[in-house]
Order: sequence, then structure tokens, then C-alpha cells
Amino acid sequence: MAQYDSTIATGLILRIVTTPSVGNVAGNYTPVNVKAYLVTTNGRVVSSATKNGTITIDGTNYYFSTSIGTLNNNSSKLLGEANKNVPHNPDGHKTLNVSVSFGLNITYAGSWIGTVSNSISEILTPIARASTPTATGTFQLGSSITINTNRASPSFTHTLRYGWGSMTGTIATGLANNTTWTIPKSLATGIPNGTSGTLRIYCDTYNGSTLIGTKYTDYTVTMPDTDEFKPSVTGCTLTEAVSGISAQFGVFVQSRSKISGSASANGAYGSTIKSWSVSINGATYTQNTFTTDVLIGSGSQNCVVSVTDSRNRSKNATYKYNVDEYSTPTIQAFNVERCDIDGTLNDEGSNAKVTVNASISPINNKNTKSFHLLYKKQNETNWTDIALDNASYSLSATQIIQNIDGDYEYDFKIEATDYFTSTSKDLPLSSAFTLINYNASGRGIAFGKVSSKDAFEFGMDAYDKFGTKISNGITSEDENLDPNQTLEELIITNHLNNPSGNDKKLYIIHTLFIKTRALDSNRFQIAYPYESGTIHTRIFKDGVWSNWIKYAKSE
Repeated sequence: MAQYDSTIATGLILRIVTTPSVGNVAGNYTPVNVKAYLVTTNGRVVSSATKNGTITIDGTNYYFSTSIGTLNNNSSKLLGEANKNVPHNPDGHKTLNVSVSFGLNITYAGSWIGTVSNSISEILTPIARASTPTATGTFQLGSSITINTNRASPSFTHTLRYGWGSMTGTIATGLANNTTWTIPKSLATGIPNGTSGTLRIYCDTYNGSTLIGTKYTDYTVTMPDTDEFKPSVTGCTLTEAVSGISAQFGVFVQSRSKISGSASANGAYGSTIKSWSVSINGATYTQNTFTTDVLIGSGSQNCVVSVTDSRNRSKNATYKYNVDEYSTPTIQAFNVERCDIDGTLNDEGSNAKVTVNASISPINNKNTKSFHLLYKKQNETNWTDIALDNASYSLSATQIIQNIDGDYEYDFKIEATDYFTSTSKDLPLSSAFTLINYNASGRGIAFGKVSSKDAFEFGMDAYDKFGTKISNGITSEDENLDPNQTLEELIITNHLNNPSGNDKKLYIIHTLFIKTRALDSNRFQIAYPYESGTIHTRIFKDGVWSNWIKYAKSE
């Protein structure tokens, strides 16, 4: 109860007395009783007339009529009273406004008093309203948080709900104070292009079965950076793209096979695959289907499939495949010489001794293989074909060919053939040795062989007056000759005195002597790279070699 006085005149007061009852939680209002009194503190009032007044409570007018009669000193007169259920604001707070207006209409202490009034404001006790939820913990999908209702009244219960974009759900019902809740991983489907979102926690507050109100709080929830929330590569199929190879060999073949590939992947929790990267055979493809160039490696190889999803999260997987080593048929050695019937070498023999070493790649032991020796007289077109042993993929054979006429030169050829291709090598066989032979035409002469054409022929090595072999553009066989000490016109060497020095690369070196061929002669050398590199030159003058001078390549 509260009392509010307003002085009308000396010793005369208009009093308002408010008496709020306990607030009604369900209705969110407070019952309030208001009384209006006329109070004397130093004087006397006498009036028999009926007088009118108004009590206004929170904007509602309540009218009353009364007669004062005789009001002695230090007395009070109840003029009127009113009751109202005063509604509170939605948050449960309320400021009560009350006013009283009364037509007193008397002469008091020699002065006329007409209508008197009094107005007051009073803050009512707040009524407990809807609870505002708060949460603590790790705000990640799949993690647990504790949600507190922060209820304002012990009689309240709550329903907790969540909102996540267009997704909604119930967390708990009939809850008093708090609960622990695991944020569902499935919420990730609501953010297919992102890694975080806003989680709205709603709290519906009930007093019994009556809904008091709803409050909510927002929290940012992130997606863990774990494999579960990343895309996954689900497979990669690698098949032979070159017709016939798979049926023949059942394996991939180096330098012959091509791979046709198809990779598959899935997003995670609603994400989609945005980009592909497939690395295989030294190349990278940006689609999930691809066809490689011919395979360059052999043995165990890797195909790495990488994907990035709509959340910009990536994952890769490695798929192994095996490639059988392959090289074209190889002839490692091939030699033909005249011999006797028993294989004894004889420059004048009428037989040929053929030695050959060759090999073919097995490829899972399914490669086809054949080795053939062919020969004919040089002036003929038809070859005699001899099939050599093909029981193994490696051939090491010696063959004696009979009836090789000493008066004729022959061509010999070895062929190694597999599923893909053939490799061959040719060698000439000179006629039988004779120191000097004249051609039957009378227009040809040969040394060391039978004359076979109207020309000047040599069937033996020839040396000049300096004791060096006339090479006719053919290098020496020794690959470690010192270019500083050679008298040969052409050598191939990896000696450290060639332009590569300690790198030991092969160079073909052409030496041109000035006036005479001797180690102290002035001379000029040109070095040609055998495999890669650039041309170099230098001179030897007055006993001193110059440095090698490099000539740049022309682009």
C-alpha cells in the first residue's frame, strides 16, 4: 500500500491510497485498489451537498458521488474507491498512473475551493515473464552444449527449439532449468556452400499449460575440419584405351598402352563436387573422365585423384596401377665373318659364321616373339630366310651358313619381331680374301677381296704415311682416347680433356693437322656433342692447347 498527499489549502489534503495485490503471472496483470480521501490536519469542513469525483486508473475512469457532511480537525473522509486489473508490459514491468479529480466546491478559511485533483505514478512489482535462453560449450556440429533457461519463476517450464536456416527441430520439452544438447551433424546439410551458420535457440515459457512467451538467442556454429565433413573420393576405374592390348597381355604396357580413366566422388552432408584434379602419367586432368597419352613409366605407378567441394574443402586418394616394362626388340650384337665348315674363321672360307644376341620384352610372358636371319648376294633381290630359336625372349645364337660363294659379296640381316614392331640390323659380308683381284670386265681392281664392280676397292684397312688409319668418316673404337695425344682424324671419347671435363660426356672430335701429322704439330680441333650439348673448338699452337670455346645454339 502507498499513500500520496496533495495539499489543497492550509490544513486540507486530497489523499490517494493505492493497494496493489499479487501480480497474476498467467494474465500478466496486477489487481490494484485505489481510494481517494479528504483529510483535515488543521481545520474543519462542513458540507451536506452531494459532490462528484473521478478516479482514473491506468487510463480508465471510475466515477463516484459523496457527501462530506462534517469533517472535524485531524479527520479523513473516504470520497470514493475503484479497482482495476492493471496489465503489465510484455516484459512484465509496469508504471501505474493514477489521478483523482473531485468537485469540492466549498469556502474554506475564507477562500473558495472548486475542483481539486491529485496525480501519482507508481512502479508496480514486475511479473515474471518468458525466459531468455543462454548456452555454453563448443559451438561445433557434433559437439555438446549446455542450455540454461534462466527462468524467472520456479513454476515455469519450457520447450526448447532450434532454427537453422529453413531447418527446425525440438531440443527438449517440459524443461525446468537446463539441459545438455548435442548439435546435430545433419545440420551441415543446411549449409552446402559454407562451413558455419547461425543457430537460433528458442525458449517457449509456460506457466502450467499457458504459454507465457517465447525468447531466443543466436549463436554461430562452425563445421569441424575433419574428414567426415570433407568430400570423399569413392573410386577410380583405370582401363586399357588401346585396342587389342588388354586382350593380348592383360596388363598395361610401357610406351604402348593408354589409360582410360573414370573417377567418382561424393560431397559431404549436402556439398557438391566443384572441381577435379587427376594426376597420372606425368599429366594432370581437370575432369573426372580422361584418357592419357602412352604410358611413360613402368612398375608400380600412382594415379592421384583430388576433389574440391562447394565448401572449398578438398580430399584426395591415390590409386596404384602396374605397368609392365617394354622396349622395342633389341639387337645387342650381330657379327658375320667367313669361316670353314666347322666354324673356324677363314677370310677365304665358303661359309659364314653368324653370331647374334637379341632380346624381346616378355610383357607378362604374353608377348609374341620371332628371330629371323636373312641373307642374299648383294646383286640379287630375294632373301633366304632362316627362323632362329624363339623358345626364349632372349636369343644368343651362332649359325653356320654354308655355300657362301667366295666370289660374291653378301648382305646379312637379323630381324627381331614382337607383337608391336620389328627391329633389324644389316651387315655386309665381303667376298673371300685375295690380296689383289681383277674384275672380269678388265675395268676393276680390288685389294683384300674379290673385285665386284668396275671400281678401285679395298677389303682391308688402309693407313697413310703417318701411320694413321684412313677412317672414311668412321671414329675409332676406343672411347677413352686422350684428344691431346691422338693422331687419329676422328675419335669418339669421354676423356676428361674433352669439353665436358669431369662430366665424362661423349664427344666426337675432329682433328685437322697443319702441314704434318705429329704430336708437336700445330692443329685445330672441333668437338661435336654425341647426345646433347654444344659445339666447341680449340687450337694447339707452339706446344700449348687453348681453352675450349663454346658456340651457342641458334634457336
